[in-house]
Amino acid sequence: MNILDELYDGNIKPNEKQITENGEYGKLLNTLNENYAVLYKLLNDKEQSILKRIEETESEITSLTDREAFKQGFTLGMKLALETITYKSESFKPVV
Repeated sequence: MNILDELYDGNIKPNEKQITENGEYGKLLNTLNENYAVLYKLLNDKEQSILKRIEETESEITSLTDREAFKQGFTLGMKLALETITYKSESFKPVV
């Protein structure tokens, strides 16, 4: 199956990350979650609610940032591909 078929069939999902717990990202995520759990125990209900809203807002910001970075990266990649296909040297003959 080619990449276009994979993308169309929904088998390619760049926004879904596969995280290994032993990797750097996984270890940092575990540390973050452990610290949040400790912090929640120290807070009253109102403070927990505020912290939860902060977490949700940070998650939304991260999602928007990821989406924009993906679009910019994809756009740059396509511009590189287009220039590669259409480039004609004024000084040298094509190799192939």
